[in-house]
Amino acid sequence: MVLSPTMISWPDADDKVRTLYFDGTYGNLTFQQANGSLETALQFLHIAFPEVPIKSQFLIEAQDQQFATYPGAVFKSWIHDHELRSLQEKREEIR
Repeated sequence: MVLSPTMISWPDADDKVRTLYFDGTYGNLTFQQANGSLETALQFLHIAFPEVPIKSQFLIEAQDQQFATYPGAVFKSWIHDHELRSLQEKREEIR
């Protein structure tokens, strides 16, 4: 596990997939902002684990589907997901 002032990161059981969780202000990212945060986090992980090959990838925005699979790094913002649902509900009320 890696803990920094902006994020926490942990591997899966096989150490092939790593979760990066950004909290608070640092977690309030749009999809467009997320790639920059990913690059910063990957630099931090390279310092923490120089022996582990970590590939830099562009993010794919997560779809609202259970058990979806993705070919690379995935971005999901629950903060913005909530805001989007609120906007959709307001549009429905107006109709």
